[in-house]
Amino acid sequence: MADVFSYDRQNSLLRELHKNRLARLCDRSRTVEITVSGSTMPTEINVIERVGEELGTMLWYEGAISLCRVLTNEIGLHDHNGGSISGRSNAFEFPLCDAVFVELGAGVGLCGMFLAKRLDSLHGLSSTQVFLTDQAKVLQNLTKNVELNFPSNQPTITALTWGGEAAKSFQNDLLRCFRSTNLMDDGRRTILFGSECVYDPETMPALVETLKVLRPEAVYLSFGRRRAEAEILFFQLLESSNYFDVRQVSCLSCDEDEDYPKVVALIPKNKT
Repeated sequence: MADVFSYDRQNSLLRELHKNRLARLCDRSRTVEITVSGSTMPTEINVIERVGEELGTMLWYEGAISLCRVLTNEIGLHDHNGGSISGRSNAFEFPLCDAVFVELGAGVGLCGMFLAKRLDSLHGLSSTQVFLTDQAKVLQNLTKNVELNFPSNQPTITALTWGGEAAKSFQNDLLRCFRSTNLMDDGRRTILFGSECVYDPETMPALVETLKVLRPEAVYLSFGRRRAEAEILFFQLLESSNYFDVRQVSCLSCDEDEDYPKVVALIPKNKT
């Protein structure tokens, strides 16, 4: 029995060592420099990818960079901005300090971390105004990336599975966060954004429901490449919901291949 136990224990150890070795092999760390119009220096973001695991642990570059550049122009994150949001594709204007930014399907967190760094460095605003959300199974890698880029004053990381009930729960979490900062609930404006969220037709009803439940001032979504089935269904669901006006936003400084990458702005009809 002792020999069998020893053999099993050694096998278990070997399996664990093999698992750790595979994890090290699939880890890929790189620095992404994001250059936007109106800025003299690129914003550097360090990301760790877990190649070959979940889709959310890899960087989908084209859509992410396009979204960062559009957010810079739409939200006003240039080096010399007055500190208010004035979207070119919509009709809202309010101070940045009144906004909460929520990234859907954050993945490795590039877009949300870019936004948090710009808010902090240009306007001295707290990175905690930025929420990075995704499925629970990718949050471990996302947390590593946030810790790598923000020793302190980190963006908030939280799980959010798309769908009505989950979105309502998350909305309540946001309200509790607002109260904890002694700010009026109705004085906070939510901006949603996401890169490459439209790819799986099966998740599109839940995504549209989430967008409606969170009642944002605006939504910015990037599409790095054509995914016809999911994209057609997504826009059909938006149209049938009669909740958002959809406008395509110019991808400034992007190397476009036909119609992609592209970014669209969704504005609630009561905001237009």
